[in-house]
Amino acid sequence: MHTIKRIFAAKTLYWHLLIRLVLFCFCVGIGYIFVAPLICWSILGEGAVGDRIANEPLNAFLFEYGTLIIALFTIAILTGLNIKNRKFSEAKSYVITMVIVIILYYFRDPVLYLIF
Repeated sequence: MHTIKRIFAAKTLYWHLLIRLVLFCFCVGIGYIFVAPLICWSILGEGAVGDRIANEPLNAFLFEYGTLIIALFTIAILTGLNIKNRKFSEAKSYVITMVIVIILYYFRDPVLYLIF
């Protein structure tokens, strides 16, 4: 509890926050648009059997949220490393980035329809 209070009391490094936010949004976007379909297609292949396997609930969940899970896991590790090194202002940037990435991920479809 004391660590959480120290993170919220730390000064926000806006440049660090902006760079991390752009970096992780870019990585999640590239992963969702390019990497996840390529991996899914290369593992499952084409045809009726591939479509049947891709439509199972676990595979659909992994396809939809796999890139978000990887990004959040990476952010959590980096937050933990900054807390361990007593860099609470950088840890605060990662926590804010995590919250913003989660919120933006749920609006990915309207953003993708707007762009493409």
